[in-house]
Amino acid sequence: MTREKIMVDLFEFSSPTYYKWTKHQKRKIFDLLDYAFTQEELEEYLTTKKIRRVEKEKDFEILENSSIEFLTKLAKETDYNYLNQIIELFIEHYNENSNSISLELFAQKLYSKEIFFSFLFDKSYNAKMIFKTIDIFKQEHLAILNYICKNYDSLKTKIDNIVKKLNRRYLEIQEYDDYDLFHDDSENDG
Repeated sequence: MTREKIMVDLFEFSSPTYYKWTKHQKRKIFDLLDYAFTQEELEEYLTTKKIRRVEKEKDFEILENSSIEFLTKLAKETDYNYLNQIIELFIEHYNENSNSISLELFAQKLYSKEIFFSFLFDKSYNAKMIFKTIDIFKQEHLAILNYICKNYDSLKTKIDNIVKKLNRRYLEIQEYDDYDLFHDDSENDG
């Protein structure tokens, strides 16, 4: 299919209009189309109403957003301070297990480490948090977990941002609780 035929079909105008727009008026839409899409992609769109490259980008974006949602949930439901350690152990497990995931082996790896620390010296705290962590992993789709393992380096900044955001929230709550603890409302009642 010629470029002219593609544009005529895409814009649903005549060949003379195409000639006028490209040669005399030099409309920028054609430069944009040339910049953003190959001729093959435009032909593909005309025949299928989709472009594979664009669909792949959408799938990638969905995977990345789902990964961030999973990591945020994991951080909120366990202890966000340990998110990096949990994910690093998970990546280590993934690499040791020939780039595949076994939640049973990952659980064993987590139990072999005492990554969760309780200021209350609750000996069962580590086991409870590991159980909760594994449960959260079990609820997630394997494709998301694989995506995290394969794209860990590009997700590091986002993981750090999740931790920072949750830490800020925690500090705001602590600040508010401290204010309530030291502020006596009975002075204002009289």
